[in-house]
Amino acid sequence: MKFKFNTYLLTRLLIIGGLVSTLAACGSDNDEPIITPTPPVVNTAPSITSTSVDNVEEGSAYTYTFTATDAEGDALTYSATTLPTWLAFDAATGALTGTPTTADVGDFTVTLEVTDSQLSDSETFTITVSALPVVNTPPTITSDAVVTGTVGVAYSYMLTATDVDNDDTLDLSSITLPTWGDFDASTGVLSGTPDVAGSYVAELMVSDGTDSVTQAFTIVVADASATTVELVVFENAAQQAWAAWINDGGSIEVVTDDDDHDQATKFTLTGPSVAGFTARDGDGAVGGMPFDASAIASTGSITFELKMLKAPDAGVVDWKLKVEGAGFSELSLSASVEGHATPLLDTWQTYTFPI
Repeated sequence: MKFKFNTYLLTRLLIIGGLVSTLAACGSDNDEPIITPTPPVVNTAPSITSTSVDNVEEGSAYTYTFTATDAEGDALTYSATTLPTWLAFDAATGALTGTPTTADVGDFTVTLEVTDSQLSDSETFTITVSALPVVNTPPTITSDAVVTGTVGVAYSYMLTATDVDNDDTLDLSSITLPTWGDFDASTGVLSGTPDVAGSYVAELMVSDGTDSVTQAFTIVVADASATTVELVVFENAAQQAWAAWINDGGSIEVVTDDDDHDQATKFTLTGPSVAGFTARDGDGAVGGMPFDASAIASTGSITFELKMLKAPDAGVVDWKLKVEGAGFSELSLSASVEGHATPLLDTWQTYTFPI
């Protein structure tokens, strides 16, 4: 009986030992490497990196370069979905360019977009086109002052002016007046009756509210008892005693001008010359005599009108009045009472020189 029992126990132990061995073998499988699957790539939208330009002045070139980046390095495509007509967008470079005109003054909405073919981002901004500052043009005085008067005789001169800025209103006023004169700002008329002979300074002004111009002149008032001596060298027809003359070539002809000036003498000069009227028989006058101005030396004046039909080829030249007698005297035209610096093209101008 004891023998059989022991054998039985041994057999049980072997079985148990086999089970332990088997479990140990199964536990060795946990030491092999574990493979984790790679998660899918998540795409992100492009990011705009530029800052818009929001202001431009009319007539000035506008430029703004639209730029963006992409975290995945995807190829980016640019486009404009909202644009004013004066702007153009270059999709290849992202450049937004254009030049607004006066008609484009105001605010304009712009929308630009960037995409990586899957996701996109956009930028919407407003461009303000501002107007250029208004440049004012001063008025221009168009009237020639009346610079002579006589004691006891009514004097009158109307100041006139124009302004190229059509919206401007012109205001006329006086700065300096003769003691006997009054100025009507509503009509522009300087008037009065001189009571004492002499020279009187007057200065009138025209303003457009922003800029102003003045006209200063001297009125020479002669005494009523003074001897009146008048010399006419040309008036609608040539005078035999005063021949038109040029000292150095050129040509002379009597032409018809406008209704105000009727006939006029036209001098065509081919170079620096002295041109005018002479009483010398040797230069074409018939019975010419030198004019004696001694009786009006203190109160008289020489007055003539001149219109330049063609500007000198040499450009700006020195225009002078030359008076000849036993000797001669030369004065620049700018020394006239009216103060014209140089003749104006196609414009009659009056020149007065006190004797």
